[in-house]
Amino acid sequence: MRSKNASYLSIVLLIMLSILLIIIIPRFFIFYKENFSNLSPGEFPDSVSYPILKDDYPLKTPPQLSSLDSEQLYKYNPIYLAKSDKTNNIRYWKSPNNGKCSSAEFCNSMYNEKNIVIPGEPKNPGWDDGIRVNYYISD
Repeated sequence: MRSKNASYLSIVLLIMLSILLIIIIPRFFIFYKENFSNLSPGEFPDSVSYPILKDDYPLKTPPQLSSLDSEQLYKYNPIYLAKSDKTNNIRYWKSPNNGKCSSAEFCNSMYNEKNIVIPGEPKNPGWDDGIRVNYYISD
């Protein structure tokens, strides 16, 4: 009788030990690498020395606080009426300033406005000009 209880006890202990090892041992062999890629966009030396949008907008040299106040910032964030033909969704921005800087001195402090070249509308298709994708002709 004693040998049966000992064998059951040893099997239960063996199962508990294997479950414990399956849970604990992988934690010692997983090596986590610290990754800073989510914290700041851009490549390391440039992202420290230059602002984020340096490739998209011309930089002011030297950067300085602007003289804008909150009363002048409303022009940078247009809000149109519902019956207006214009949209609040601006596609081509002259500057990264959207009029919502906090505090107002930081708007237009690092970047100059850039010249925007808006591409023209594509040519309207004729009746039998070629393969069409949606409305326009495919090249």
